[in-house]
Amino acid sequence: MLKMSGAVFAALAIVLGACASTPSEVAGVDEVNETVGEADSSPVDEPEEIADEDVVEEESSDGEAAEEEDRVGPPDFPETDFLADAPLLINTFGDVEVGDHRVLSLGTELSFTSEEALNVQPNFNGFFVVTDPDSAGPDEDDIVFLRTSNLSDPTQPWAPREEQEPWPVDDIAGWVDNLAADVIATDPIETTLGGFPAVYLELELADDAQCGFEAGSCIGFVANHDMNVKGLNPGSLYRVWVVDQGEEDPIVVTVGVLGEEDVAWFGRAEQVLSTLAFGAIDANPVRLLPAGSADLPALGGIEISFLEAQTISQTVKDRGYWSAFFDSSQLILVDEPRTLTGEVFATSDELIGSLVDAGLELTEGEETTVGGIAATAFDYNTAALADEILFEGSELDLLVPEAGWSPGFAGRILTIEHPERGLQVISANSTDSEFLEMAEEVIASIQYVDEN
Repeated sequence: MLKMSGAVFAALAIVLGACASTPSEVAGVDEVNETVGEADSSPVDEPEEIADEDVVEEESSDGEAAEEEDRVGPPDFPETDFLADAPLLINTFGDVEVGDHRVLSLGTELSFTSEEALNVQPNFNGFFVVTDPDSAGPDEDDIVFLRTSNLSDPTQPWAPREEQEPWPVDDIAGWVDNLAADVIATDPIETTLGGFPAVYLELELADDAQCGFEAGSCIGFVANHDMNVKGLNPGSLYRVWVVDQGEEDPIVVTVGVLGEEDVAWFGRAEQVLSTLAFGAIDANPVRLLPAGSADLPALGGIEISFLEAQTISQTVKDRGYWSAFFDSSQLILVDEPRTLTGEVFATSDELIGSLVDAGLELTEGEETTVGGIAATAFDYNTAALADEILFEGSELDLLVPEAGWSPGFAGRILTIEHPERGLQVISANSTDSEFLEMAEEVIASIQYVDEN
């Protein structure tokens, strides 16, 4: 996962908590209110008791048409090609310039073209958010893309997350059918988005909706394991696409506005979505590994074993940097460490020498092995460099100032010179001795396998 400095992570935590506690959010839809019929309100000449059946049937039919005119269906977007050569939009919390963009953070790549300057918010770990430049928080003129593992509990979406029974994300119709009255939803409609089949619906909260999901979110909606969520809040209006990804987790796209006075954003978001195209389906960059042995495409392909079910993530596609969080501790796997200027470290001595030159005090431990390959372990304890980026995880890190490996206050770092896969790094960043013991067991469980 894209390693951020401690200060940046603190800022992210505030934003993610606010985003529907979210995790985070570009694209919309023009409101379509075409009149398909209006009920005849002119007085009936005959007394009510002598009205014939034809009149009654006509009034019933017109009434149904009047109901239809209030519905807003999904827009009919044209097919557009995925822009494989578009410039990468890999930064977070910054500007989105007019023009073509390509995004890696959802696993499956996407491209779009913006005709106006926008802002990017979170852009990592299966979570990508684009907003109006003046947006000050969740639902205020935003488009949220979230790789999604599950829907909230429809019977009690206001309940704290840990008290909910997650609903399968491939059953949005069942979710709507079982929704508590706190959430008002339209019937799901089959459509397409970005070249893939999708289901479209609109959401808002009832005036008397209960709250309690978590800070910043009244009611839960979708989540990506325990990494990121998108919630719903009173007064806001949402247009939603659940984009099919075959056997992989779907991508949920949510366009939010703060209320009826803000619906112009739907049309502006539609411009972005009309140019949206997805590349080849790829896996969710956030994985929930079961307790026990599981395969992971880290370090070129490994088998790894955790004592309990564990979330581990790759910040963006094609970045050989995976991270698992345990409260304030972190286990990091890097398969292509580079200098701060992008050169690949060829040997353990080169990498360790650069850390020492940066001021990191290392104490060499006993020789060990990782997957049968010799490894060198070093312990460190430092506060001065806790948030300093000391090496990069890939070429992509060079595009993001806050990306790369930093040591935290203390921990252990192992270097492995794999004869076929090159230099690799595993670190357990923590001041917690119990975590370091657990991490040692996890690292000892690693076996190299064919990634394919």
